[in-house]
Amino acid sequence: MHHTAHSHHAMLQGLLREHGIPSQIQGDWLKLPQGMTCRVSVSNLESTPSVTAVQLDFQLELWAGQIIVDSCHGVGSTRDEAVRSAFNLLSQSTLPPLSVSLFGLHRPAIRKTIEVDGVERTVTWSISSVPLSQTETSRPWLQAFEATLSRSTIPTGLHWVRVTHIQLDRNPIVWEVLLDNKPWEFGQESLHDAPWPSRDGYASERLFAMLQGGVDVSRAVARMIEAAGAPDKDIQPVLMADGATAREAQALLAFVPLAFGRMVLQSLPVHFSETALVRNDRGQQGTEILLSDDPIFARAQDLAADAWQATTFTQDEFLAVAMRSAEVHAVNQAIEQGAQACDLIVSPPTITLSPDDTASP
Repeated sequence: MHHTAHSHHAMLQGLLREHGIPSQIQGDWLKLPQGMTCRVSVSNLESTPSVTAVQLDFQLELWAGQIIVDSCHGVGSTRDEAVRSAFNLLSQSTLPPLSVSLFGLHRPAIRKTIEVDGVERTVTWSISSVPLSQTETSRPWLQAFEATLSRSTIPTGLHWVRVTHIQLDRNPIVWEVLLDNKPWEFGQESLHDAPWPSRDGYASERLFAMLQGGVDVSRAVARMIEAAGAPDKDIQPVLMADGATAREAQALLAFVPLAFGRMVLQSLPVHFSETALVRNDRGQQGTEILLSDDPIFARAQDLAADAWQATTFTQDEFLAVAMRSAEVHAVNQAIEQGAQACDLIVSPPTITLSPDDTASP
């Protein structure tokens, strides 16, 4: 690691320690509890002879395929001062919600329960303002933010939101709303007319929030990768320990490999069914459902597509999930026996789930 990069990681390690998160430097990353890793990089921005500006990019890899990315700007009369300014912003606005939501630590962050898309979510956020003239409760735009969340359709599981509003002499110069590292069009439109600060000179508002609640499909994907090759009966208790009911764990073990398997087979002219037959393990008659209507399958499809396009998984990691799919094995077996892919029509999958009232431990 370059000397400067090493010093930046040492600075990050110090901040993490202040927030109660132990870490160890391992190559280009810091190793954190629960198998997570993080790192930072600093780049120069356009500056003037009297003011230096930098951008600090922070990456936190939660588990396979899930990486939180955040960027903080810093300014100062020297580069060192600008770098310290960027790290300070990271410490004030990003690390508190991460410390609370991921590591269960007591840090100065706002934590509320908000119903999002019919599911109660725990939302944890911190805000950094310039100038430091407002309290958490006196920001009128916060009500618009909470209302935006309550009207949104965000899948269950872990998500993160960043809102940045910077104005100069009553004119917005930076306006950005991100969900899971990507521009969030609904959030941007919904918050556009919020009562943002308007004043002479410079003013900024920056919010970083973590959302938790409901079944976390991304975490289930990581569990399947960790237990590559293990039978479902060994993984189901792990998923239930993560908070899923028995029925949800069984749905994860059925729908997630199905979505990843179809992504692997997408280049073949195989005809897949758009429906599935869902029945419970008491032997009652099954019900036909549209796969696209199932939230776990839909979320798994999105994760599989993102991972396939962005190569956030290694080939072995992706196949560890996809090869759990009965459809993949059926197609491979048919082709090995001489069938042409274009002639294959895969029947609707049958999913066996426990009754709805089966609770998690």
